Amino acid sequence: MGAVALPASPGSLVATPGNASLVLTWSAPQEPVTGYRIEYGTDGSTWSVLSTNTGSSATTYTVTGLTNGSSYFVRVS
Repeated sequence: MGAVALPASPGSLVATPGNASLVLTWSAPQEPVTGYRIEYGTDGSTWSVLSTNTGSSATTYTVTGLTNGSSYFVRVS
């Protein structure tokens, strides 16, 4: 059985604020992707998983249920 190559990381993550929400957009790696892991946190070191696998190659995701005026860190892998 051969080794499985993982795709490169997504790039150019942009978070656009909305009313108690963030719209995330990013650029896809060159390799085919079948889903992304989305995480967020309030301190940049503790992360909560929003989606373990989006199940889609789409490069956008809307985070809802946030608190207006609060700071959030997000990451996509």
